[in-house]
Amino acid sequence: MSDKRKGTRIIEVWTDGSCNANHPKKLGGSAVYIKWKDKEYHITKGRSYTTTGRRETEAILLALRAIKKNLNVKATFHIDSQYVANQFRHKFIDWARENLHVENQDLWDAIFSEMMLHRKLRVSVKWIRSHQKDYSDPIVCGNFIADYMANYKNFKEYEKENKSAC
Repeated sequence: MSDKRKGTRIIEVWTDGSCNANHPKKLGGSAVYIKWKDKEYHITKGRSYTTTGRRETEAILLALRAIKKNLNVKATFHIDSQYVANQFRHKFIDWARENLHVENQDLWDAIFSEMMLHRKLRVSVKWIRSHQKDYSDPIVCGNFIADYMANYKNFKEYEKENKSAC
């Protein structure tokens, strides 16, 4: 992968979230899998009293916080939630500009604030169908890794959601 801007780091980011709404504590997890050159980075966070939408959205925030500021970075986000991918890709700028209310407003506000700190970051968002089986495809494989990491069963600790999601 090459980029016209000298010194641009090109990274691939997979985000995912999960929640067991039937669990009494509504346990969930957010996960980020980042590839840059031959390096891999894994970020996870367990939450209780949450929703899948909040976990999917917080995963984007966790990824943005992991990317160094003031570096030329071109990041492709692979997201298997159509709703979250579309929010991030299309509606993000509209609601921020027009001060519209969206679901999980607090997380989108935090994402917007984080994006403002990344003046040299260029983001593209691609939706990927979840639970595909062709693991020889690096995009599918990356999604599988993020999906596995986000599974609420993989966490030993769950931080209580700040906002009531119930």
